[in-house]
Amino acid sequence: MAPWTALRPLCGPRLFARFLSTTTTTYPPSHEFFNFTRCRFLYNEEANLKKRHLLFDVSELQNAVLRATGASSVLSMTKLHESFANRVFLLHLDNGARVLAKLPYARTGATLATASEVATMAFAREQLDVPVPNVLDWSTRPGNDTVRERIGSNYIIMELARGRQIAWVWDELALEQKESFMQLVAVLQSKISSVALPAYGSLYFADELDGLGISRALSVPVPEDPRFVVGPNAGPEWYKRERAQMEIDRGPWTDVLECIRAPALRERAWISAHAVQWDPEEEPNPVSGPQAHVLAIDDYLKLAPYLPPPVGNDFPALRHLDISPTHIFVTHTEDGIAISDVIDWLYTEAAPLYLQVGLPWEIMRPFAIWPPPKVKISNDASTPPPERPAAPDREAQDEYERARCSWAYYDAMNECDPAWLEMGVDSTRPVRQHPTLQAGCSWGNRPWTDHLPALRYSLAHVTRGWDDLMRDRARFANLEPVECPVVYSDEELTAIKEKFEEWDRMQSTFDQLPFIYREGGAIPHDSYDSAKEALQEMYDQAMKDLEPVMNEAELARAPVAFPFRDGADWD
Repeated sequence: MAPWTALRPLCGPRLFARFLSTTTTTYPPSHEFFNFTRCRFLYNEEANLKKRHLLFDVSELQNAVLRATGASSVLSMTKLHESFANRVFLLHLDNGARVLAKLPYARTGATLATASEVATMAFAREQLDVPVPNVLDWSTRPGNDTVRERIGSNYIIMELARGRQIAWVWDELALEQKESFMQLVAVLQSKISSVALPAYGSLYFADELDGLGISRALSVPVPEDPRFVVGPNAGPEWYKRERAQMEIDRGPWTDVLECIRAPALRERAWISAHAVQWDPEEEPNPVSGPQAHVLAIDDYLKLAPYLPPPVGNDFPALRHLDISPTHIFVTHTEDGIAISDVIDWLYTEAAPLYLQVGLPWEIMRPFAIWPPPKVKISNDASTPPPERPAAPDREAQDEYERARCSWAYYDAMNECDPAWLEMGVDSTRPVRQHPTLQAGCSWGNRPWTDHLPALRYSLAHVTRGWDDLMRDRARFANLEPVECPVVYSDEELTAIKEKFEEWDRMQSTFDQLPFIYREGGAIPHDSYDSAKEALQEMYDQAMKDLEPVMNEAELARAPVAFPFRDGADWD
């Protein structure tokens, strides 16, 4: 999104709105309002565009905006931004206000996601003291059923974010301002994860449960503010493909073990019912195919009870999925710089705190603090700030700035949330995190989306790090150690390692080709022709390289294994 200056509310929603209907205009289905025009797709373009085609009644949406703002007419409406999940429109009103209308693409689970996003924004603003744009109206609000039907889509009407995106101004900031900002990021993270919610899942308004079809039994009230409840997880992974129609446990969960088992059980159920061997000519084997996935998930379920830390860092805390430079807005103040708004709360969930913690480098990388500085920045509060080099060249100056920003982040975290830093550098962190994160995305219909090698590798890490887990179990929970319930032979460990390294090389190769790998080969319009030509050359070379090492039957099947083609399955 471009940076815009926001106006605060001119009146409460629906109050004394002087309403004059906008001029009715008929828009053809080919109009850009309804279609994804941000970029092209190098493969599966028709399917990708179809997923993001959204027909709605423009006049009815504008009428909803007028009712929410008290304006009389819409002067203009433009498509401001479109992501791979929703489309955002900017509306200029006759009373001088400018507001946004955010419409998600039609998909199963979109109604729950909209309701949860609005409730989460309100909770962040009112309970966590995090600045977020004010929401004026939304489709799941009680009494808005007929409005949603007339518009033909879920919607959120909100104010513009105040200030400018930090991504737009980062290079303009002095080093002291960058340091100040990284301290603000640390405080922001601490605020978001500071409240222990009563359950794991997604936030909703209590008075919307009936309209959403959520049973009161499937909600846990937030004691601090009973307007909010934790309900079923609204994340897209719970509604993907046949999962939307399956009887699976989507939460909420009051027990951490139930929470970390649920994604694995979801994938196990789906794989057992719907997964198909991607290459019918290939015999099932111990390291690939649906049955291998099920066996790996079963191993995970045996290990899961021992993965949460025994020191109380497993409580349900909110997790913003993308604290990045494009989602944080800043303003200049007399004291320097301030975070004015945080946007994009879609799919925010209450998750176990220990699953959210990352190394500081992982958190700071989006803010151009990469690569990590060569000087070691310790989480010890007594560590002095890095010193400026005597005669810095450009490289030395960049290194110095990264070190200073890193130190500023550490320093602020030591002040506001030292436990977060301690968890980040805990040697058992990846052993506890990675299996759970991989078990929820283990199945891939093709080798390039198959996370089984990563899941099995993470499980092998648990078996190797078992003594460390048992040490913490005895030290912090005063529990006797137990034998590891999963044992791999040396031959199995070797096969797991080799398969993972092969998978990791493939992922690294794909990461170097973001223009064809991400989101179905999303590519800017002006780069499409040249990228399409390069992709064809890549395919021709791949087929040529296979000729000496494959027989005729294998060569006939080889094109199916090329991931960047129409028909390639990336779900």
